[in-house]
Parts: sequence; C-alpha cells; structure tokens
Amino acid sequence: MKRSVTLLACSASVLSVSLDRVPASWPVNVAAADSLLDRTEPLLAASAYHACVPNPPYITPKDPAVRDQVRAAYPQVAVGKYSLALPFTALMLEHLAAPGGFVAQLTANSFMKREFGKRYITEFLPRFD
Repeated sequence: MKRSVTLLACSASVLSVSLDRVPASWPVNVAAADSLLDRTEPLLAASAYHACVPNPPYITPKDPAVRDQVRAAYPQVAVGKYSLALPFTALMLEHLAAPGGFVAQLTANSFMKREFGKRYITEFLPRFD
C-alpha cells in the first residue's frame, strides 16, 4: 500500500496538484516478482512501457543458482562476476521498453572498470541509441 501512495504522490507532484486531485480512475499497478527471471507477471510483458526508469541493485548475485539462472537468461551481459545492473539494462532495453521507448537507468560505473563490462560496452550498448 505504501508504494501505491508514493506513486500517487509522485503523480500529484508531476501534475502540480494536491493528492486528492489525482484522478481516482488512474490505476496503480504494483508487481511483486523477480523482474529479471519471471516472465509470467503481466506487468513485465514485452514492449509494455514507453519509459522505464529503473534503479537496479549494484551488487553481484550471492546465490549460485540465481547467478546461473540470470547468466543463462542474459548471456550477452551476465559475464564473469557481473553486476546486476547489466542484466537490468538488458531487461529494460530488450524486453520492457516499447520500440522507440526511453530508458533512463541509475547505475554504477563499476562495469567500466572490470572485465565483466567489456562485452557490455563493446557489443551490447552500441546496439542502442
């Protein structure tokens, strides 16, 4: 519930109106899913969003099973001891953003300093404008 109120409060702020002036007809949809691996959650449907603004975790997966699942799902970016920020980028750019959509991701620069970022920089990112 707290997230729903936050989403509505942000909407009110963007519209420069009080919270009670946000149209009641606007639905608030919140998913509780593993966004990198769950393909059954309707809110994570392909090409569903014209704008994606993620703030992914800047850590490496600790659980070896999860690490391998993410690596299998995102082989183009989940290389070596990868940061979860890279698979999240792939999720947004290749799956969630509609054609012509926008992605503005908050991310760490760790991929620029480590081996796992080499393919991400040289092969993955150049595919996008």
